Amino acid sequence: MFGGDYPQMLSESIQVVEGAELLGDEIYLYLGYGLRAWAESRLGRHEEATQSMEHAQATSQRLGGQLSFQDLFAAASAELSLAAGRVEDGLTRAETAVELARAMGGNLSEGLAQRVWGQALGRLERWEEAEMHLKASVQVLFSGEILLEAARSQVAWGLLCRDRGDQASALGLFERAAAQFEMSGLTGELETVQSYLAQMRQS
Repeated sequence: MFGGDYPQMLSESIQVVEGAELLGDEIYLYLGYGLRAWAESRLGRHEEATQSMEHAQATSQRLGGQLSFQDLFAAASAELSLAAGRVEDGLTRAETAVELARAMGGNLSEGLAQRVWGQALGRLERWEEAEMHLKASVQVLFSGEILLEAARSQVAWGLLCRDRGDQASALGLFERAAAQFEMSGLTGELETVQSYLAQMRQS
């Protein structure tokens, strides 16, 4: 997930689900379906992602609901709702996920949920609130040294600044994210950010 190899993430999570079903291990079934949903969402397979997350949540209910990764899957649920175009649902889920993440001390889950919260507000053109949550996402992810997801939040924040007409802030955010992607060898994401930079410098 951190390296952005979502096809491999999907392949391995499917193997976890298949192995868990074979062994009757509901904890790994829960983990496998949750990670599968996340991979499917980031690959744009929104219907499959929703179904996989429903399987994860149903398994969680059978196990009693208090499980590892609960905060991360709450953030993932918010992310996949927003990605599927369910903006209000994504906003509600992101707020709930932030509360859960703070209760569990999860920097990753809070940072991801704050990003979704900001992106959802941006879709609603509530610009100042959106920027506040995207800034919070970057800060909490950096505080946990979760550098690649912090860079992805910088890209989301940069897109918001660009759309608002704040070119200087957008350029700075894109440049910092590009430096991280280059350092980490993530060619695809680096090229995407470089295309944003090129478009802005030509305009």
